[in-house]
Amino acid sequence: MQDHPTNHVDETGWKREGKLRWLWVATNEAASLFKLRNNRDGQSLKELLGENYAGLIHSDRHRPYLKVDAARHQLCWAHLIRNLRGLSQRSGSAEKWANECLGESEKLFREWHRFKGAQISRAELIEAVEPIRAAFKEQLKVGQRLGDGAVGAFSHELLRLEDRLYHFIKERGVEPTNNAAEQALRCAVIWRKKCFGNQSDWGERFVERMLSVKATVQKQGRGFLNYLTECLQAEWYKTPAPTIFATP
Repeated sequence: MQDHPTNHVDETGWKREGKLRWLWVATNEAASLFKLRNNRDGQSLKELLGENYAGLIHSDRHRPYLKVDAARHQLCWAHLIRNLRGLSQRSGSAEKWANECLGESEKLFREWHRFKGAQISRAELIEAVEPIRAAFKEQLKVGQRLGDGAVGAFSHELLRLEDRLYHFIKERGVEPTNNAAEQALRCAVIWRKKCFGNQSDWGERFVERMLSVKATVQKQGRGFLNYLTECLQAEWYKTPAPTIFATP
């Protein structure tokens, strides 16, 4: 994970002996890593990716992520769109303002999907997004003056974080959303609802390892149960354990 140029990061609640813990995940196209920690803080993020991780992370706007250098941080547009949809339910000028912002975000994703579909080049994507970015920024400035507290706070925050919104336009391997991390956590959330958490250190290590191994081998198109079978056979016959990464 520490050597990969980009990682998607997220966290969700977990329980140990009825007390709140946090299950963190870092995931990329090659591997996933899960860790259980006491806190939802910057130190936990460093323990997940390493003290000196120099790559780019995708995340939401949770405070510890905002301590990452802006040049290495892509904010999730899916979260922003959900926020804007919530603001569009407010009355008066806030509704119109939010819908106009949503319109600009739709234009942004339309160009992104054209690029992903090989309909336009990276250079054409950059050119197409420039007026959309300018219009969205202008809407945020309008939001600051709108007189609605929630809209004003949202606009002020995004203007402050604007440099973290558009890395995906220019940088290879960067996505506009953090959907990969949210999807990686779904299996864990289902497990949590069925098992109600853990009771010991050993139980937590088991959860971390099983989730990490399952997600990683499946990214390589391998069967999780087949891999576990190979591990048990290696232990039984005292042969070398199979590598978690597929060999060429």
